[in-house]
Amino acid sequence: MIKQILRIFFNRLKKAKIVALHCVGGMCDESPCVISKDNLKHFLASHEKYMSMDDLIRLSPRKYNGAQVITVDDGLSDLYTEVYPLLTERNIPFAAFVSADLLDHEGYITTGQLKEMSQNPLVTIGSHGCTHKCLDELSVEQQKYEICDSKVKIESLIGKEVKYFAYSNGKFTKTTQRLVKKAGYIRAVGVIPRAYNFISQMSRFDLPRSNLTDETFKKRGNE
Repeated sequence: MIKQILRIFFNRLKKAKIVALHCVGGMCDESPCVISKDNLKHFLASHEKYMSMDDLIRLSPRKYNGAQVITVDDGLSDLYTEVYPLLTERNIPFAAFVSADLLDHEGYITTGQLKEMSQNPLVTIGSHGCTHKCLDELSVEQQKYEICDSKVKIESLIGKEVKYFAYSNGKFTKTTQRLVKKAGYIRAVGVIPRAYNFISQMSRFDLPRSNLTDETFKKRGNE
């Protein structure tokens, strides 16, 4: 009975959802994180309200009304060739989390593409570390490099503050969270697929986020 009451209570909370994209289209067909362009289009068409990370943090939960917050990890080349045009032509804001040391490498966006996207008011650039290593496996000094140096490098390229961090593969420790906060980020996103509401927003350095892939798209039934 108590569980049922709690479930009803949580379902009635005003909420949003942060979703994570990784690979879009054909460049990474073997990856479990891929979503086809058609499925992404269907997902975008099935929702009416989208919100930027800044608005999600700034607005009262009363304003969420089921809004979707789109994030894109890794900075793969399809971020620029597929995701960027698809979302901007629909006037949908999104946050792109890029790994600073992988810019200009084969399969990743270029520095020029990063600078171009950062100038679009629909795009928020965040950090995904320097090398995309799992932070829970690194020493404190190595974590500082991933967390602090990536922020400095990206900010120097785009000329804007980098306020958001995404943990590589969602891996981190309490020490990682302290380093992220000390580096000057205001929020960090994880990979736990929960709704974002006035309760979950209190986990400032482990915000809930749901992967959007071909597999999860099928399970959602286009919800």
